Amino acid sequence: WPFIVKYKPGVGRLMVAAREIDQGELIFTESCLAQGPNHTLFSPYCLDCLKEVPDTAACTKCGWPVCGQECEIGQNHSIECKTLTENKDNIDLEYMKSKGTLYWPISTLRILLLSKENPGSWSVIQRMMSHREEHRAKETWPMYDEHLVRMIRDKCGLGDMFSDEEVEHVSGVIDVNSIRLQSHGHGVYMKTSIMSHSCTSNTKTIMNEDQTVDVRAVLPIPRGSEITKSYVSSLETTQLRQERLMDGWYFRCKCLRCCDPLEGLSFASSVACLKC
Repeated sequence: WPFIVKYKPGVGRLMVAAREIDQGELIFTESCLAQGPNHTLFSPYCLDCLKEVPDTAACTKCGWPVCGQECEIGQNHSIECKTLTENKDNIDLEYMKSKGTLYWPISTLRILLLSKENPGSWSVIQRMMSHREEHRAKETWPMYDEHLVRMIRDKCGLGDMFSDEEVEHVSGVIDVNSIRLQSHGHGVYMKTSIMSHSCTSNTKTIMNEDQTVDVRAVLPIPRGSEITKSYVSSLETTQLRQERLMDGWYFRCKCLRCCDPLEGLSFASSVACLKC
């Protein structure tokens, strides 16, 4: 691999170039560990392919929204279908729909179930940052506790297998480490999530049609330099970038661009004079 992973106190894991990386070079390609629907969805979407479906579309086994027979046994929905089917009597789908929380537990549930079969992936997930305490401090936390943590541990019968802390940690990992898929889904990519943020990042993450991601260098990266990506749009002003980073990732960026009032002579945060 052209990179190594190091640990930095206060930051966590970060990716460092193991050799000189050329501009435009493909650093790595990876598939997602798990994907799922966004928490903000209210209308029915297929749990397997993430396409919008009619209200009547449902899995014949668990009763959750899917396109049809092909998606019932699809790679994504098959992860949780057995668990949801076995605990069907404990889950009130209509109540979750009325509260707009139907899709909240799915991604977390998938990663937890996959971890039972792959201890290596679970070990990586446990080392990822989740900002659990910040999530618990939010006003919306009681709803997440009811419709995500209690749903998975109590209603899905996984309380003896996973603790509150583990469920909350995975939920937080998804919140701060996932990548958007289409406009209504997200996926966790374990290598990509290692890269720290910089507003002048030296890589570009490219989403492929098969939902793998390519990470390419947009600048020459010397050996020993950190490999970074931008979590927010580089076209936004410093104030907007800082607000988005604090709301979504709970940190304030201190990169060269953010510390420079002129933003590297880009003047992206400047106001045009109304006279000249």
